[in-house]
Amino acid sequence: SPNLLLYVGLGTGPPAPAPVPTPRPITRPTPQPTPRPTTQPTPRPTSPLPRPQPVKDCSFESSNLCAFWYNVRGDKFDWTRKTGRTSSSSTGPGSAADQSFYMYIETSSPRRKNDNAILASPPLLLTQPTKLLFKYHMYGSTMGSLSVTVNGKTVWNKNGNQGNSW
Repeated sequence: SPNLLLYVGLGTGPPAPAPVPTPRPITRPTPQPTPRPTTQPTPRPTSPLPRPQPVKDCSFESSNLCAFWYNVRGDKFDWTRKTGRTSSSSTGPGSAADQSFYMYIETSSPRRKNDNAILASPPLLLTQPTKLLFKYHMYGSTMGSLSVTVNGKTVWNKNGNQGNSW
């Protein structure tokens, strides 16, 4: 199952491999005896079956990050959910790209070269082609890199100051 990781690191070299989250143990049900076949066919349902639901959009407006995104343990620092301006001058956005909230990391002091912050998803079961759509704002003289990693492979990467816009 793929994992989606948003990776940010400081420095000019390639990012160090992200620590792999510890998988949760799989609980298997206790085997039950096989039921005997019936002689009557199964009746049709009396109400319509629920339709498959589309994948829901998940924004950072949700205070629990949609119970989906999480800060990985073992990196150097964490992503922070923020509204409004960042605390450093001449860096970061003045506001969120959509609505009120965004996730950010502080790349100036006390950050050091090769520090990293990883925002990850749980393993995903994708049954059809899927896209990760996101906006990024990488503005400031101490900007490092932002990477999207799927199954340990970097599929998207930006480095350095990208200007004061989403």
